[in-house]
Amino acid sequence: MSASMVAPWGDRRFGIGTWSKLPVPELMEVVRFAGYDFVVIDLEHGLHDARSMALGVLAAQSVGLRAFVRVLGHSVAELQGALDAGADGVFVPHVDSRRTAEAVVAACRFAPRGSRRGSPTTRFGGWSTSTQEELVGAGDTLTVIAQVESPAAVAAIDDIVAVDGIDALFIGTYDLSLSSGVDSASPQFASHIETVERAASGVLALGSPAVDGVDAARLAEGGYRFAMVGSDVTFLGEGARRGLQGRPQRGRSDE
Repeated sequence: MSASMVAPWGDRRFGIGTWSKLPVPELMEVVRFAGYDFVVIDLEHGLHDARSMALGVLAAQSVGLRAFVRVLGHSVAELQGALDAGADGVFVPHVDSRRTAEAVVAACRFAPRGSRRGSPTTRFGGWSTSTQEELVGAGDTLTVIAQVESPAAVAAIDDIVAVDGIDALFIGTYDLSLSSGVDSASPQFASHIETVERAASGVLALGSPAVDGVDAARLAEGGYRFAMVGSDVTFLGEGARRGLQGRPQRGRSDE
């Protein structure tokens, strides 16, 4: 883990972020003014494309919000856009093995640690204003977060944690429950979580979804470093439903 790394928790013991699902860059200001520490622009389960992702990173960072991108997969092609856009880090889904973790690191780290590609004519390259030395140095600030969300990942967690260049783990609880075929309240699911927690303890930072700030505080007390609370979609839905509370009954106009 690089000392210059831009982490979800920043210079604090714990950070709280949220998901950006909608391609509306102005919402980055809303998230920042609400007090969140970082945002994750979601290419995997959101409506973002390459263009809106890049605009989202720019908008978030312009208001002092750390900007991360959840990419679609592990390949160079799927990672490169977020790197060139100047994201502070990447959330990489379904890192299920040491081999996958090593491939992710290779795509995200410049030589000699990896084989990351680069171009000065990108936002990361300062639109041709950065020297090669500056570009490579800036690469050290990138945070690489591996998502653990399958029984295979849990089984391989010690190997994944040992890969140099992975900075943190994020437990994808929803997919972990789906892929395990067990309810998130079951003892087997709890065992999966405990296995990941033990492997990460004292080695890598750990993050998880949280229902709200109270739930996030519980995670912080348990040694986690960051949590994801809600998304722009859930906030919009909750607000819309709250706005209809107490409405009059919907009767027919001729009743």
